[in-house]
Amino acid sequence: LRQLDHFDILEYCLGFEKPNFPTLLENCHLVSIYVEREKDHPALWSELGFSILQRKKAQEHITKPGDHSETLMQSASFGHLRVQENMRFLNLKEDSRDIHSHRNRFGQTRFSTEQEAKWILKGVLTGQPIVLLTYYEDHDSHILPGLLELPLDDFGCILATISTQRIARERNIDWYMEKRKDLEDVSRFLGFKCEDLDGPTNYAGFNMVAAIQMAMRSKIRSAEIPLQTKVN
Repeated sequence: LRQLDHFDILEYCLGFEKPNFPTLLENCHLVSIYVEREKDHPALWSELGFSILQRKKAQEHITKPGDHSETLMQSASFGHLRVQENMRFLNLKEDSRDIHSHRNRFGQTRFSTEQEAKWILKGVLTGQPIVLLTYYEDHDSHILPGLLELPLDDFGCILATISTQRIARERNIDWYMEKRKDLEDVSRFLGFKCEDLDGPTNYAGFNMVAAIQMAMRSKIRSAEIPLQTKVN
């Protein structure tokens, strides 16, 4: 898989058939994860956000994805966990008094112990082939086992890691190597605005939306309803 374009892997995860892809990936899950770490305490994490798109479920909507691939976006699921032991660190943020600064726009927030959060994440990453969707090409997903204090075996189902930033470059989306685009830039180019990216599930969710839009925008007809309306 390392020799393949990230865009091709993304298309396969969304349900498109690729004759040369291993059958092992037929039931894969595309997973976008973001862990909120503390700047002054990098070994501690207070929040965990993730978005999951099951290939077989996405495949049901490929022929009729809806305006702006709405039904495809709706087939993704989201999770947001706040670790009770470390919630005090949220109060140290500069925007902690802003009532909207930690608003979660995807799914429901669940408060859990650190151990419970680890077990939930383990369930997300095991039991089926995983394609991890990061944003940055130089992602730090390799630190997840150590940060979450989970054995490497719990990450053995991750068969590939793809990057939204890399996909944007492969698709020639307003790209300049001297100024790499962040998620907000790519989303703006695609026609929607990311909001409240400080929240980990918001980041994971908008990252998933951006990836879906890059894969589908050339395959569906234009819609009268703005993309921002569907994203909201």
